[in-house]
Amino acid sequence: MKLFDVQLPLEDGKYHNKFSMLCTEPAYCIEKDIISDWAINFQDKDGKFVNEFQTTFHSSFWELYLHKAFNEMGFSIDFDPKHYAPDFILNGEDGFNVEAVVSNIKADGEPESSRTYEHLLQNLMEFSSDEEFSSIIDEAIVRHSNSMQSKLKKYIGHSNNGKIKKGYRDLSWVDETKPFVIALASYDQIEYGKESFYSMLALLYGIYFSPEKYEYEVKESIKKPDTDSDIKLGIFKDESFSDISAVIFTCNLTLGKLTSLAISQGMPSFKSSILIKLLDENIDGDFIRSMPMEVTPTTPESLFDGLYIFHNPKAKIKLSSEKFSQSKIMEITSDFSSFTFSEGRLRPIRTRITERRPLKEIFMREAELQYNRHLYEEDIANEEKYFQDFMDIEKKRSDEKLTKFYSERFGEKHKRKKTGRNAPCPCNSGIKYKKCCYFLT
Repeated sequence: MKLFDVQLPLEDGKYHNKFSMLCTEPAYCIEKDIISDWAINFQDKDGKFVNEFQTTFHSSFWELYLHKAFNEMGFSIDFDPKHYAPDFILNGEDGFNVEAVVSNIKADGEPESSRTYEHLLQNLMEFSSDEEFSSIIDEAIVRHSNSMQSKLKKYIGHSNNGKIKKGYRDLSWVDETKPFVIALASYDQIEYGKESFYSMLALLYGIYFSPEKYEYEVKESIKKPDTDSDIKLGIFKDESFSDISAVIFTCNLTLGKLTSLAISQGMPSFKSSILIKLLDENIDGDFIRSMPMEVTPTTPESLFDGLYIFHNPKAKIKLSSEKFSQSKIMEITSDFSSFTFSEGRLRPIRTRITERRPLKEIFMREAELQYNRHLYEEDIANEEKYFQDFMDIEKKRSDEKLTKFYSERFGEKHKRKKTGRNAPCPCNSGIKYKKCCYFLT
């Protein structure tokens, strides 16, 4: 599948900005290879996939990731091109039917293209109040609720103006005795990476987090942002959702995920990646809420980090956990008054920060301060001003260093001997040229 088969330079406005970045920015060459690997053996059932990947990106990106994830878990995927729906049919005793969907920014919402450096810095900041938390989580809940209901209708069928429209489960090749799972990825607002698992916990089970109290409470509904309309929480309590066996969810599938995977594999990168993972443990007498972790080959980010499976307690057909436990994917169950994380799994990601390497140390320090504020209240007031001043200086310095690096190493006037594709890279990384700086030249 020729995902990146386009003519350069890219036509303005035609292609998604993330696709354009992967095509044109040398720093993303390894990330581009990772996506291409995910596409091996992927079936384009309707002939539209490549165009959608290049122009709308997110839904196709999500399907490629799921394809790779299901393969890594050992599932047998139905690749028959005639079996056009649902999105994934996983064969075998533990198999299930999957409809993939993404939650996008609302039509009049602030577009992702307007994201600034300040939005990135917000990932370093813990939610300061219940109001700030709700401003992000409630918008996510609304977007996810709409996405899930639309996919449920497609699977079970529905009535439209008195006419019955059959669902995917009525297709001859679909085994409706298998579990039905909705796989949802969030791109619902500029700061979608901060919603972690909290939005789905509230939507599916009615369990709503309070940053101020640092505890959970049961809620029946929320107000749709900027309206007086009620949005129901705990939808898995409702019998009308019992056809959904579980929801696979992530809000962390970004280009930063690709960078983390590249770093984890020991690939050269101009960027560093930091995961802030939920801990909630007592260590040496201190209650540690979250732990910033630098991604390295010895402390890697897994393909499954940031992926969650929310089981429906009232599902007609239960989803087996065997394949997920082997991959250490975080599974969540609930009795609608509390919830449980499966033991021995990948810890939940609260957010990920991917930035240029010179900023790594200050990012780590600030993340530790902000996500464990209760331990550092006396330090934070003084350090926050220092942090902002430092960031302004380091960003300028980093931009200058990167510009100089490209100019000296890859500029038109820079002369070097021609290097063979399979020869050691001249940057002394120890990796073959074709896997390292070949795409940067």
